[in-house]
Amino acid sequence: MKLLTTRFYMLLFLLIPILFSSGNAQSENELTLTRMEIPGLELDIEVRKIPFSRELGTWDITEETGAAYWLEGTSHPEYGGNTVIAAHYMEFGEPGPLFRVRDLKEGDEIYLYSDLFKYTYKVVRYQYIPDNYMEYLKNRPYTLTLFTCSGFNWDTGIWEQRVIVLASLFQIDFIE
Repeated sequence: MKLLTTRFYMLLFLLIPILFSSGNAQSENELTLTRMEIPGLELDIEVRKIPFSRELGTWDITEETGAAYWLEGTSHPEYGGNTVIAAHYMEFGEPGPLFRVRDLKEGDEIYLYSDLFKYTYKVVRYQYIPDNYMEYLKNRPYTLTLFTCSGFNWDTGIWEQRVIVLASLFQIDFIE
């Protein structure tokens, strides 16, 4: 029965973009993510949408604290693309939400929540990338990309690397 229920919700999940394009439902800009839970890190945190700064040419979460940030312009899970969420490694000298991100292992689960659904992702891998490497924003189907800073250079005062975690959508559950 669980498999049938999961398949039903997966079918519903695939039809949502078609339903939303009719003009009778919310636009992608109105969809929300409310929180992220990572049991392997003992993390349960609010998710806020962060706008893209055209002035800076990036998303600026420098002064933002106490949450994880869904990057504007990346996919909502209901649209089946790459959902990108950033959070701090350090917040003003203290460990940030993703301080222990390197503890995640292949197969660990990450949960994203919207008002209606719980999206379960499974970690595929993590890797280090250069600070300016934007490949992680590439549209990958049914992917969650987490990223945080790494490799602080004390001479320049700049985080020179990023740690990214790639996870694949595994299951969708309706929140009752």
